[in-house]
Amino acid sequence: MRQVGTLPDEQEAAQFIDYLFTLDIDAQADQAADGWAIWVRDENLLEPAQEKLAEFMKNPRAEQFRAARLADALRVEKRQQAQRVQKQQVQMRQRWNRPVSQRRPITIALIVISIVVTVMSGMSKNRGGAVMRSLLFCDTVQTVEWGERLNSNHLSTSDRLINIKQGQVWRLLTPIFVHYGIMHLVFNMYMLYQLGGLTEEYYGSNCVALIVLFTGVISVVVSSLMPFRLIIPLTGDGGSPFGAGMSGVLFGILGYLWAKMLWDPSNAVPLHPNTILILLVWLGLGVFGVLDLMMGPNVKIGNWAHAVGLLSGMAAGYLSRFSLKGGK
Repeated sequence: MRQVGTLPDEQEAAQFIDYLFTLDIDAQADQAADGWAIWVRDENLLEPAQEKLAEFMKNPRAEQFRAARLADALRVEKRQQAQRVQKQQVQMRQRWNRPVSQRRPITIALIVISIVVTVMSGMSKNRGGAVMRSLLFCDTVQTVEWGERLNSNHLSTSDRLINIKQGQVWRLLTPIFVHYGIMHLVFNMYMLYQLGGLTEEYYGSNCVALIVLFTGVISVVVSSLMPFRLIIPLTGDGGSPFGAGMSGVLFGILGYLWAKMLWDPSNAVPLHPNTILILLVWLGLGVFGVLDLMMGPNVKIGNWAHAVGLLSGMAAGYLSRFSLKGGK
């Protein structure tokens, strides 16, 4: 602490301390031989405090120095904020002390379901099997006419909705559990455990479940209904009713966390900037067709799922500050 100066009267000292508090300068008054000594806790604020003391001593009765009521209100607000922070820290410590399966039940369940589905589908190579036919946006086995139009890339939006119109609404979400090959599965599950698990531990299971449902459905629907190939050059492939994977949800979770950092920093997860950069670079490489070239002709990157997942996740993160308050 550093001494700012002295005031002869205890009441004036208390009045000045209140005034400094409204300026976010933490100070205290102690009785001294020649009056009441004024101290600031942060020595970096010594100079502005001394300037205010000089102004105060010229006219202690000035309107600007009558701040007792405002100072009391600010002190109450700070105490309440400190209590909220302490309560949040206690809740987080209690969560972190629990087993992983209890801290991340939704994340673990998503990983288990994805692994089971992918294994049961023969690493998604058996497109005519029951798993693939039942879970993708469109049944992989349709009428001859439908298949002929698919092979010529003339499958219309109405055609792609054929199974949804039949009441098979689970197809709006279930493609996220299907993965084409071991590398696709391993990469997505690793990122889900990292991003999804972090989000679930901080914001709670309900929040993660809502993010997965919201971004999963949007990314599946948009990527399934977009044209097969875009006319714009250097944009990779378009949409497909047979797209699959958790990556749209992953970008949705990233978008949610990123939005919290931008618009609700006091309730944001400390996400490393490199994590955001890596996934944005991945998105860019996919959009410009680089990943398609790297992974060969049999692998098509779900660029629409990635982009729409990211944007819908950011929208959810922005809106959550008005409703979910962190999802706890």
